[in-house]
Amino acid sequence: MPSAVRSYLTMGVALMGAGFVTAAQITPPLQQAETRVVQAAITLAAAVGNGLPCSGYNTEGCDINAPQTYVPQVLDQSGNAANIAANVVNLVVSMPRAFIDAVNELSYALEVTGNWWVYSPTNVLGFDPADPPKITALVDLMIPFKPVSHAVGEHLSWWGKANLPMDEGCTADVGPLCGNIDAIFAKMFLAPIWTLAAGYQFPEVVNPVSDAEGAYGNQIPGSTGTETAWSKAFVKLNLFDPAIALMNYLTADPAANAPKPITPGEIVATLDRLRKALVLDFNPFVQNSFLLKGWPYTALTPLFKPFVPILCPTCDPVNPGGPTAAVPAPQSAAATLVSAQTPADSSTSGTPAVDVPGDEQPAGAEPGSAKPDKAPSADVRAAVADATETPAATDSTDAGQVTAGPAKKADDATDASDSAPSAPVGKHTRGSHVGGRTSASAGTAGDQGGNPAKAGARSAASAE
Repeated sequence: MPSAVRSYLTMGVALMGAGFVTAAQITPPLQQAETRVVQAAITLAAAVGNGLPCSGYNTEGCDINAPQTYVPQVLDQSGNAANIAANVVNLVVSMPRAFIDAVNELSYALEVTGNWWVYSPTNVLGFDPADPPKITALVDLMIPFKPVSHAVGEHLSWWGKANLPMDEGCTADVGPLCGNIDAIFAKMFLAPIWTLAAGYQFPEVVNPVSDAEGAYGNQIPGSTGTETAWSKAFVKLNLFDPAIALMNYLTADPAANAPKPITPGEIVATLDRLRKALVLDFNPFVQNSFLLKGWPYTALTPLFKPFVPILCPTCDPVNPGGPTAAVPAPQSAAATLVSAQTPADSSTSGTPAVDVPGDEQPAGAEPGSAKPDKAPSADVRAAVADATETPAATDSTDAGQVTAGPAKKADDATDASDSAPSAPVGKHTRGSHVGGRTSASAGTAGDQGGNPAKAGARSAASAE
């Protein structure tokens, strides 16, 4: 048994050494500036993850928007002290596996966060939704013994949620995005660990950066964020959780704690994933990067802008700092026909679509009216023209049917829809979080991303 322990320890030391050597060689290649774009789909899919909330006991693949609650450790009365010796050996032999898992947890947390140089709902000054898995992953790296590290990480995560809140007056630490730094400082460090142990009721905690602002790459006046996963939660930390977790591990059946082997291929894949995650997060040469916005965000932009085509092939060479789209205009009659979804046959552009507040019915429709299941036909353009040029009748017949004014010709409707203003930014709900977002999708140049369901209702009514 001692020789087996030594072999595993040697493997662990070699693994850690390889990790340090690889990390020292990591330099984000400038040619991989498009990594953020390529990894965007991974990031959004990762945010949904396995549907479980992010906590000290579940970090790899967790859902950063799932409601988070605290569950204290409970001493396992069925444990046997005779198992302690065997489980101590299991503990030591399992350290390389714990280290590998912690690296993957950290990579996942970085993937969900996205680029730290870009304004987004997961890059907010304070404890934002992507921060709990970061804290627990870092603790797991420092303490490669899962039962104890998970419990400590859980406590530190709740401490950070209570003492490092976000504030709409200072959403980032650059330029005009932190206009009222006193507002965020005034709310920090108000819940020491003994307060959390006595019982702490969280107030409503809102992420001030909305999905629409993340797609836009900057603040949008009047935009409202979403509640966090720990908003209004109640916690009463048991400070003995780490000790209870350790005791449960040591007295458990040794077969349940049997070490899991690792392979050279797994080590290589883990380190490669970490390398990609670091490039994704810390490469400053991406579209909407603070480094490319210019003053008052930074005075260094003129030094880098001439080299943007080389440093960031996917950036807009004229306006790499963005935002590349105009601020959404106030709501108009045509805004009710605009949605985050885009017809499949329409041409795409770089203008992100945003959500329309509520679920508005066409003029004159009764509440709860049925919406057509099929995609709209070509006369959806005429419906847009009706909304912008011809007042629609408000008389409703049967439920789900609306009598609208006469449709214009197809060519006139096309011009009207092309000139229709963008939709306003509405208040996001808990459903519009990072993982399952429907806002912040690409808009269209000509059709303005019409909603097939709502536009179809008007089209059918116009035909009558």
